[in-house]
Amino acid sequence: MKSKKVNFKILFIIVIAIILTLIIYICLGKVGILQKLNETIKPETPELFSYIIYDNQDEKNIKMLIEVNDEKGIEYIKESDGKTINCNGKTQVSLEYVAVKNSNLSFTVKTNGEQEISKNITLNDETISNNSVSISKIKDIEGYKIFEIKNNLSLIADRFKTYYKIGENGDWVEGKGKISTLDYDLTQNGKVNEEDNTVTIYAKIVNEIDKDNKLEDVVTISQKYEVNTDSTQSSLEADSLIDAVEKYNFDDGEYSVKVAEETYNLKVQTFNQNLEIDANTEIGSENDVATENENAKSMIVLKVNGDLTINEEAKLTAYASKNGYGGPKGMMIYCTGTLTNNGTISMTARGAKAEGQNVYLWKNSDNSYEFVPAVGAEGGVKSQVVGNSIFGGRYSKIGNSGKNSTSRQTAGGGSGTALCTDTSDRCAATSGAGTAGTSYSGGTGGGAAATMVYGQYITAKNGNINGGAGGNGVGNYNDEAGGGAGNPGGTGGADITKAENGTGGLLIIYANNIINNSIIEANGSNGGTSSRNAGGGSSGGGSINIFYKDNYTENNGSITADGGIAMCATGYKGGAGGTGSISVGQILNGTYTSTYTNY
Repeated sequence: MKSKKVNFKILFIIVIAIILTLIIYICLGKVGILQKLNETIKPETPELFSYIIYDNQDEKNIKMLIEVNDEKGIEYIKESDGKTINCNGKTQVSLEYVAVKNSNLSFTVKTNGEQEISKNITLNDETISNNSVSISKIKDIEGYKIFEIKNNLSLIADRFKTYYKIGENGDWVEGKGKISTLDYDLTQNGKVNEEDNTVTIYAKIVNEIDKDNKLEDVVTISQKYEVNTDSTQSSLEADSLIDAVEKYNFDDGEYSVKVAEETYNLKVQTFNQNLEIDANTEIGSENDVATENENAKSMIVLKVNGDLTINEEAKLTAYASKNGYGGPKGMMIYCTGTLTNNGTISMTARGAKAEGQNVYLWKNSDNSYEFVPAVGAEGGVKSQVVGNSIFGGRYSKIGNSGKNSTSRQTAGGGSGTALCTDTSDRCAATSGAGTAGTSYSGGTGGGAAATMVYGQYITAKNGNINGGAGGNGVGNYNDEAGGGAGNPGGTGGADITKAENGTGGLLIIYANNIINNSIIEANGSNGGTSSRNAGGGSSGGGSINIFYKDNYTENNGSITADGGIAMCATGYKGGAGGTGSISVGQILNGTYTSTYTNY
């Protein structure tokens, strides 16, 4: 009987504990966001009165989280509206408070044995910025804007991460620091608020560790900024693309230019003063690149009437399809002054899904052209193996590399590996071939073929022509055969087999003077790998064409148009992408003179 009484007592205690836990949980639910933050904000010595701003979406309802700490105990807190909260000697009190933007708030705290202490808050933009994740515009030159995203809260880094997005329909991107936008591209991408020609920049802090394994927003802040939506459309004829851009004297816009028998669509962003690229900058929009059913439409042109400087740790590149369908039909940088590259100028993985055409860059005084051919170097041919032993074994043939460029060509894509293993003589595997490059893209890679099944005859997919998708790998198991690199990269059925998106693109640079202190590149992408060591083909390098009028100086800089590497850890590697072309030369008295080529 005694044991039963003891059990009833234990049961009663447990029930009481559960009830108390539920009461506490319900109370804390009113300030759940605050509690999540309190768990991770770890000041060495808590301040008597502290607060954060966690939502500024509605200016009439700015949401604050307030915390009061005192070891002696807190008697009460008076809010701005006169409401008094009795704290009963608690050492820590957390409050959720809502107020109108630009209001003047006053809080009074009374601790045990001490006089009242008042805290005044002016709820303006500066206050919101300093006590939250902040968004600030630090540069705006002719529609080239740079913003800085700062997380001003002391949170545990591996639990809480900072994200931002540009525009209502933008994608959330992890990161903080400097981000850049171009007004014309914001307009082209449909990110402008039509009612007032502004763009909304959002930033948030996300709790990435919760029981449901879902992203949970803890802090969300936004700011609006004006956008110049003016643009023009025109057309003209010219002797070359460089000549056309030189003649183009309009503001930002699109124009059609005819050179010889070819017509090009150029999208131009113009700056009539010196320009410094201080943050990673992508030029172009979804309107310029390919979709699943349509080819890329435009060449991107950055025209600077003055000096252009790409600063350290900044990358200048073209926009790439968010769905993996490649970049625009080349990127041209035209600078009337001195171009100084201390960062990166890149068309790596920016090749276009588009049919090639002769790209007439410059017309010499003897009427000859410096041009990028419509057709690039050839792709690697498919590999094939056939089992020939009654005892079984392993039969393999590595992928073939894409051909290297000649003249100003882009390079070919590699083919995939062919592999038969642990089977009898009744097996065969044929990989997918790589494709030739075009004027706008290095060649795509073919998929790998791998079989482990008796009597299996298996063939992988070729890369798609004109800078299209990489070939899919084919195997008996999802993780058996890597895909070829392309727009998008091919797969073999599993994450490990997915090839990288992208091919080497077309890059054109003209300036009076060029100082290259860092990286200029137009490289291809890597094919997919596999757990069975059957690698897909990599894509080919692009075409880099550099023209200068007065001087070209390279100080420890590099220029590369490499193809993707041969993939897989063992000897059964997919074919590497071929090396693209690099041409550097001076235009003097109307004639191009080569300074350097890699072919």
